Amino acid sequence: MQRQDVIRTFLFIIFFSVGGAALAGSILCNELFRYYQNLCLKSLQQAKNRQLESLIVDYDVLLKQFENDPNFVSRLAPALLGTEPNEPDTVYPEVSSQLSAAVKEALRKDSVDTSTEFVVPQWLSRCSDPVRRTTVFIAGVFLILVSFICFGPTKHPKHKELTD
Repeated sequence: MQRQDVIRTFLFIIFFSVGGAALAGSILCNELFRYYQNLCLKSLQQAKNRQLESLIVDYDVLLKQFENDPNFVSRLAPALLGTEPNEPDTVYPEVSSQLSAAVKEALRKDSVDTSTEFVVPQWLSRCSDPVRRTTVFIAGVFLILVSFICFGPTKHPKHKELTD
């Protein structure tokens, strides 16, 4: 009898645990989905913050160069404004439009990095479907009921001694 009780207890624990996990999973599925989405958004925001920090550092370097070198503006203006430099005895290389477009495309790809470290797991996106969530919830309820009905505590009949 003691061996049967151990097996019943073991089966009760297994069925109840799986049923409870199914119930908890179906109830908390939306929260888990939002959690992973928030992780993705956090990762994107951190990437944008790193990009802004690098821009701030670049602008700080430019501002220091403006302060230290008074001729910096006169050298930088033709490149920024697209005007022809008018300094005598200086040769400036010609930049083709194709090279300029390639450089702009490379800079754009480098600055816009939308890859995220966290991705919503595929099993979670499948489980977030309302029909599947309901199915998992009902299966969890049935497993808990089965564990209580079939493997719950039983009353052992007490043996009465026959008296004459």
